[in-house]
Amino acid sequence: NTLSGKTRYTNGTSFRGALILKSILDIADEVDTIGLWINTSAHENADERRRYRMDGIELFHYLRGKRPAYFSLAYLERLKGEVVSYGKNHIMTRNDRGYQLVLMNWNLINPYLSIEENFLQRLNVELSVKISGLPAGEYQVRKHVFDKNNGALYTKWWNLNSKHGMDKEVIDYIINSSLPSLEIFNETIDGEWSFYTYLTSNAVHFFDIRKAYKL
Repeated sequence: NTLSGKTRYTNGTSFRGALILKSILDIADEVDTIGLWINTSAHENADERRRYRMDGIELFHYLRGKRPAYFSLAYLERLKGEVVSYGKNHIMTRNDRGYQLVLMNWNLINPYLSIEENFLQRLNVELSVKISGLPAGEYQVRKHVFDKNNGALYTKWWNLNSKHGMDKEVIDYIINSSLPSLEIFNETIDGEWSFYTYLTSNAVHFFDIRKAYKL
């Protein structure tokens, strides 16, 4: 499990996407199966007092909203091919389509500090990435960004809440729009590719680097 707060507010604001993904990658060679709760309701109902629980990670919220663990596992499942590089903040694979690169700005912090925006700003990083040895040619790069502003259910939930509560329209909008962002661009690579990318705390940037084949 990752560090958990004692209230829904602190846990909601404490985005842990990269931390969850990194934790799973670190134990991937040692375990066969990872167990998670299907949703918050099932997790809490498993306790006779139906209290707020901190002893596990859920895939979904009370309704159909996807929690960070859902997208973290989805990116893990999406990784294909042979691992060609693995480090503290990244993993890169090679497959039939090209390459995949995952960058992670994982941070293990007290969830109560996650409500301090000035503190969180100090955890953001700009990475300079240089990849050598890529076959020369044309590539289509698909960049997925998963962070507290792109894919985190709680951020939209908090911003769209009011003293009059929510109705089905608002809830459906939050659920349907809480997705990682996607950017697609073309690159001509001649053996080496370098770029900068900016990651907020516990952000995941997933690059699908596909070799373009001419018809």
